[in-house]
Amino acid sequence: MKAPGKVFTLDDEDYENESSFSHWTISSSLSDHKLVYRLNQVLGSNFKRSKSDHVSHLKGHHFEHVTYTWYDSFEDIQWCILMNRGRTRSEENHGEVLHRNILASKPPVDYIVVAMDEIDSEQANNMLTAIRKTQGVTYATALEPSVSQRAELNIELENILL
Repeated sequence: MKAPGKVFTLDDEDYENESSFSHWTISSSLSDHKLVYRLNQVLGSNFKRSKSDHVSHLKGHHFEHVTYTWYDSFEDIQWCILMNRGRTRSEENHGEVLHRNILASKPPVDYIVVAMDEIDSEQANNMLTAIRKTQGVTYATALEPSVSQRAELNIELENILL
């Protein structure tokens, strides 16, 4: 009889979500630049418009989502604000503007804030509190994507970094 080979055990961290991103959603009637300006004031951040917008894909169309980024060198965290609604021009429909939301939800989501690095629960709660205090934000919540949404969100957000 053959002796058993090595036995491997799985730790709790083997079951954790592969993404260490933290997400928050914002509903606001403010324009992107006005919202970012106000968030910069409240958060003490320095979000700036990215040189290129994030692109998502659906049914052969490429949708551009307005993107702002900030690297917090003190905390060593890369941050991103992404407009949920992307747009493109359809050549098949004579230049008609088409729109696509990365996240479809009720209430509607206008912006997605992403911490591209791990943050602790206190930092996450402080971020949500600060976002909610920002003038012009009508609704904000932490986003915990379902298993089915997780893969799509990671695909959508993986290429945002500067």
